[in-house]
Amino acid sequence: MLNRMAAAIRRYPQYGEALRVVTWSSGIRGFRGYRDFRIYSGETEVVAASSLWLYVNLATKALTRVPPDVAAAFPSRPEVFHPDLDKLRLSPPAPGGGDHDITLRYSDFDGNGHVNNTAYFDCLQTALAAGGFSPRPAAIEIQFLKEISPAVTLAKVRLEQRGQSVAFGLAGPADLHAQGVVSFGTAG
Repeated sequence: MLNRMAAAIRRYPQYGEALRVVTWSSGIRGFRGYRDFRIYSGETEVVAASSLWLYVNLATKALTRVPPDVAAAFPSRPEVFHPDLDKLRLSPPAPGGGDHDITLRYSDFDGNGHVNNTAYFDCLQTALAAGGFSPRPAAIEIQFLKEISPAVTLAKVRLEQRGQSVAFGLAGPADLHAQGVVSFGTAG
């Protein structure tokens, strides 16, 4: 399951622009798997990202070591966008910031019965726009804390401006599901 991700968006692609996505394992250690991504338009890199995945036993929902045969099937490359992703510590926004209610749709849920990770970004972009921020950040760091079940129909996205960045938290009625920070810059 996806645990953390960091990405730098050099520029946003244009409608109809041909893109090439390259991804590879950047290592497996214990119950952690690392994957890097690059998105190119022609030969120009437009996005670089690193992700941290946790290997979970589906029956017990407990973390478990990646079996050696599975690890061997993922040859790794050393190029890493965010080499300290497992040390990334993010804090939620402070209470009293801008809260935005986002309705979750049936299409936000995947076949595993929880909100697809990409829907978290949709909720975040909607809240950023509603909060008066650009919905097109130049960088994002996110930590996924707890899955969102189909019982949750309304997500609350809290935003807190911190200098040139915005901290965010995505929560349901009882739990914080994700937290992170977006930064704005030259991504166009």
